[in-house]
Amino acid sequence: MNRPLFILRSYNDIDHITPLISKYVSEKRNPFVLINSSYDIDNDLRLSFLKKSGNIEILSKPDILHEKFVVHLGSQSKRNIFLKFCLNFIIKF
Repeated sequence: MNRPLFILRSYNDIDHITPLISKYVSEKRNPFVLINSSYDIDNDLRLSFLKKSGNIEILSKPDILHEKFVVHLGSQSKRNIFLKFCLNFIIKF
């Protein structure tokens, strides 16, 4: 039987996919989970639950390039910077 691989990047990914991973753990499919960010996996209750519920392997490998160069638009100030950038780009054309 093939082993399922889950690649997760953010809090929302973990939140949405945990029930599916739990199903695979309960079926003894031994899923492999790769957390592709610097998210703190040691203090996440959902991941702790998965570790306790069965045979699962969880690895954290931060995507440093993504976290360094991609602008996350979560804060108001970053949204404002992004909008100014877009307006300046549009005005030039």
